[in-house]
Amino acid sequence: MDKVLNSSKHIGVKTLYNKYRDQLTVKDANYKGGAFFRPGEGVSFNASKVEAGDMIHKPYQTAFHEFGHNIDYLMGNGSPISESWGDNALYKAIKNDFDVLKGKQSNEQLIGNIKKEMETKGYSVMDTASVSDMLESLTGTSYPLGAGHGKDYWIDRKPNREFFAEVLDGAASNERSYVLMKQMFPRAVKIVDKIIGGGLL
Repeated sequence: MDKVLNSSKHIGVKTLYNKYRDQLTVKDANYKGGAFFRPGEGVSFNASKVEAGDMIHKPYQTAFHEFGHNIDYLMGNGSPISESWGDNALYKAIKNDFDVLKGKQSNEQLIGNIKKEMETKGYSVMDTASVSDMLESLTGTSYPLGAGHGKDYWIDRKPNREFFAEVLDGAASNERSYVLMKQMFPRAVKIVDKIIGGGLL
């Protein structure tokens, strides 16, 4: 993970993970199910699978994602700073970026047009997974670009925490994912940059 993090061009992300590294908690490194973070307990994942990566994650990206959730709570002293910072500024920015992205299109048209653009430009589902997850949360369409949590995951749940972790995991270990998130949600990525103290963009 150190090797992957050191190859990142985002100084603020390197600084952030190094600052909190001794406070990050792994509850179970041999977990058989999907990776997750639980406040007060820590991160559970399958270390060998995380190291190998998969169809939508580069090697170690899942670990950077779950530790991103862990850092979110550490920075917020037990509750996610991504939801409290600046009077919920991240949520407002995500919604604003989505409104600009969507314009007068229907959700179906938006997803179809983005899918075509991604295919034309040669992006893989590994590149687009984080954007897909955000589109899922905002449109109520499961797996719009081939990845996501499923639309039911977002019932009574804002996108802040996932957005925060996905920006961080991309900047740490999947640059093409980060670039797409910044392209689609520029205002929101700037808020994440402010939350972590700069050096992300």
